[in-house]
Amino acid sequence: MAETQHALQRLSNDYRTLQGQLQDKITGRQTLESQVAENRSVLAELSKATSNNTVYKLIGPVLMPQDLQEAKQNVARRIELLQQELDKAELTIRTVQEQQNSVRLSIIKLQQESEGAPGQAVSA
Repeated sequence: MAETQHALQRLSNDYRTLQGQLQDKITGRQTLESQVAENRSVLAELSKATSNNTVYKLIGPVLMPQDLQEAKQNVARRIELLQQELDKAELTIRTVQEQQNSVRLSIIKLQQESEGAPGQAVSA
């Protein structure tokens, strides 16, 4: 019986750890989603610009003029990279959720076995 309690405690600790990891991963995903949205907004604004407009890029403390096409390409590439990171984050979240579900099922199984064990001992 003590072994069962110890195993339940260990599984509960594992579950809590996975919950924390999941929350961290979800927070990271939300950050990436907001960055993608911001960059899409920037790309939309750059699309409205004409060749007569001047685009500046902040380099350190200085604003430097930048070619409009180059700025559009940089933002588009940034969106691609952020989307790749977002896809990785989604995969990691699914993996942690699967691990969490596995631990949860193990906890339930162990609890059912420990509840059934006293009844089996009495009937034996």
